Amino acid sequence: MNILNYDSYIDFLRAELERRVRNNPQYSLRSYARDLKMSPGEFSQILNEKRKLTAKGALKISEALGLSEIEKKHLLLLTQDLKLNAGVENGQSKSILDLEYFKVIEGWYHFAILNLSDCVGFKWDIKYISKRLGISPIEVKAAVDRLLKVHLLKKKNKKIVVEKEYVETPQDIPSGSIKSYHQSILEKASTALFEQSVNEREISGVGFGFDEKYLPQVKKEIREFQD
Repeated sequence: MNILNYDSYIDFLRAELERRVRNNPQYSLRSYARDLKMSPGEFSQILNEKRKLTAKGALKISEALGLSEIEKKHLLLLTQDLKLNAGVENGQSKSILDLEYFKVIEGWYHFAILNLSDCVGFKWDIKYISKRLGISPIEVKAAVDRLLKVHLLKKKNKKIVVEKEYVETPQDIPSGSIKSYHQSILEKASTALFEQSVNEREISGVGFGFDEKYLPQVKKEIREFQD
């Protein structure tokens, strides 16, 4: 049973229980809770929507069901009530994505999909995006579902549109997820350095010296330039 086809963890858990009961009429809710390493009472409350499934509980269920990394992230996403802190800067709508939720879309291709949507000839087609970005159709579908969940995309008149002009994470806060994202970007650049022609890439650097006490101001000016 593919969890990527569900937009509710309750629906997924109930469908999985029904599947097990069909295979074994003697299978019970107590058996299900045992297999998921949860107490029957706690699990019953979750299924009856009297208790929310926590991120910790989602990870426990993921391990018990042997979910893949993509499926695990999807289940984790379904447990979250994601929100963006919106604002306006330099005439553009700007949103800050909480670090708690950035880990859900830390894969480089999430933002690449948003960038690709600005290109002439772009179409919201899984095979098209898969080919352009060099990732699997499964990764594309999962990424689009996550972007919809965190409100970076939205459905309008049965079509998908980009919700925000640009998004940031909080600055100068240590985060394993942000480090993983930056590492993936650096790896893409490293690969391009050796595999793409000079006509297809632009990688350059500049060095200069300054007093370290001015580092905060330098970082501020670099960010303003990027904006």
